[in-house]
Amino acid sequence: MEMEEEAIIDKYLSKPYWIIDVLPMQVPANGEGQYFRIEEYVRHSSLMETISRKFLALLLKINCYEAMDLFLAVDGWEHNPAPERLEQCLMAHDSLHVLFASMDSLISISGDDSYMTLYTSDEKVVELLRPLAASVGLFVWQPKA
Repeated sequence: MEMEEEAIIDKYLSKPYWIIDVLPMQVPANGEGQYFRIEEYVRHSSLMETISRKFLALLLKINCYEAMDLFLAVDGWEHNPAPERLEQCLMAHDSLHVLFASMDSLISISGDDSYMTLYTSDEKVVELLRPLAASVGLFVWQPKA
C-alpha cells in the first residue's frame, strides 16, 4: 500500500466505529453460547456466501445514495466500481475498504469475517445505515469498550 493510500485509510481507522453484523448485538465475553465455534462453522459453510451477499446488497444500496471508492491492496482505488466488480471482490473474500468520502466514512471488510466495520464520527451516517442494513437482514451496533 502506498503512503497516501495508507494515510487515507489510517485517518478513518482512528474514528469511532460500529459493527455491521448478522447478530443484533455484541456477544458477551462470558456468554454461555458457542460463538467462536459457530463463527468458525459459518466461515467454512455456504452461510458465508449468504452473509457476503447481504454485504453486497447493503453496499449497493448505499452506493445508490453516495459515491464509493473501493480499495483493494492489489489494485488500489476504484471509483464507483461496477456492481459485478464489487460482487467479485466480496465473493472472493478479499479484504477491502469502501470509502464514502461525502459521508466521511469508511467500511472495512476483512476477508472471511462475518461482519463489516463502519468507521465514522457522524451519527447521521449510522442512522442512515441502520434501516438500509435492516432491509437486508443486518444490524448496526457499537461495541462495548
